[in-house]
Amino acid sequence: MYDEEILEALQMGIANGSIDIDALKQDVKMKKRETALARHSHNIWQGSDCNWYTYVPDDTKPKNRRKVKNKNRDSLIEYLVFFYTENETQAYVKPNITFGEVYEKWQDYCREVHNVTDRTIDKRDCDYRRFIQDTELDSLPIGMITERHILRFLDNMIKENMGKIGSRAFNNTKGVIAGVFRHAKIYLRVECILIGELLAAYRAPINAFKKVSKENQVFMDDEVEMMIKEIHAKHWNDPRYLAILFMLTTGVRLGEMVAIKTTDFLAGNKLHIQRTLTKSKGPDGKNHRAIEERTKTDSSNEIIYLSEEAMVVYEQMMKVRLMNGEMCEYLMSENGDYISDCKIDKAIRKLCDDLGIQPRGCHKLRKTYCSYLLEINVPAKVVQNQMRHSCFQTTQNHYYYSTKNENAIKEKQVAEQQALKAKNVTIQVEEQAKQTKIKAEAEALVSKPGAKKYPGAKAAHVLADFAFDEADYATAIKYYTMVA
Repeated sequence: MYDEEILEALQMGIANGSIDIDALKQDVKMKKRETALARHSHNIWQGSDCNWYTYVPDDTKPKNRRKVKNKNRDSLIEYLVFFYTENETQAYVKPNITFGEVYEKWQDYCREVHNVTDRTIDKRDCDYRRFIQDTELDSLPIGMITERHILRFLDNMIKENMGKIGSRAFNNTKGVIAGVFRHAKIYLRVECILIGELLAAYRAPINAFKKVSKENQVFMDDEVEMMIKEIHAKHWNDPRYLAILFMLTTGVRLGEMVAIKTTDFLAGNKLHIQRTLTKSKGPDGKNHRAIEERTKTDSSNEIIYLSEEAMVVYEQMMKVRLMNGEMCEYLMSENGDYISDCKIDKAIRKLCDDLGIQPRGCHKLRKTYCSYLLEINVPAKVVQNQMRHSCFQTTQNHYYYSTKNENAIKEKQVAEQQALKAKNVTIQVEEQAKQTKIKAEAEALVSKPGAKKYPGAKAAHVLADFAFDEADYATAIKYYTMVA
């Protein structure tokens, strides 16, 4: 009865505005934080790798503790709050908790504690529903799942989708399985198999996945030249097409492009990428877009340098904003709001159609920019920083493609070979004509009346064979003959 009165009082306070629900949530969050830190007996420190570390109790380890880390201190503390709260309210989960139930808990944890974006959650849900949901693996208690179950699931997945899915979808599904088992073992303390080595060692057949064509991954040099000329000639005052040029000269992602604010540009031709457009499914099942003050990855939040070409495009964007009377904080603005990513993507596809080239999306502009930098031998570290990748392997393995038109290169090589062959034929004809001329002049000279031959002088035709140019001819004649 007393609890019902408290609940009713809270509801009335929230309804009439006397209780600030957001402030109340913040107070509860701070209280949990203070309680967790009070219970935590280990130090929190930053390592030489810039990650933050601490220990948490773990009876399964030799010293009854386990080292944990996170990229920033606040996230590590959020984990501690979750850890001690879970231990307090849920000492042990039910032993027969299924794979599917652990998956739901893992997603909730990622959303609430790690602040994983809704888009990432949606992608995992898509892979889970497509490949795992309603399978044998999904309904099994996670503590009873053996290596044989995992191998049977992976084999069936490949068999049912042979040649229909890419390797990325398969690896993403393995990532979901690994995440579920890790959450069950570490956070829910369920006794289950170690899954990491098994998934890493599994090898799919060579023909299991559909082939990803390397064609049309980037825009060729001649296509880029056509696009630039077309935009300058017909779309120089259209912000959607200027966005295409800006992405081509900076390598920024489409979601980052629409989220750039005019205040993000810094002195010294620099640009701070610090937010992005996110897309996620709402309760209505439709995609919802919103700009968030975070980037796709931690390494993506970085300052990049702008080339002279990029600065020209930026200055034109500012002029167009002024012409259109735009006062919106976003660089790419229209009618007082940021320009939708869909409009820019539609613009690049229309541009391709107008030029008669293979339609491609905006992400191919980013790959084109990266490939161009590598082809002109920009240092790898600089390229990695401009692309804002956490490691160069990502840059090199997934973003580098030749921007040279192979057919044009082959045609040029054939033309060069034919020209060289014709040049060689011409040289041979000229040499033969020169030798014939020299032989005739030599024979005429030595046969003149009064010509005196030195002892051992060679015949005129032999002399001509040794005289391949005018200098040789003059020397030879002087040596072998003397006109009286």
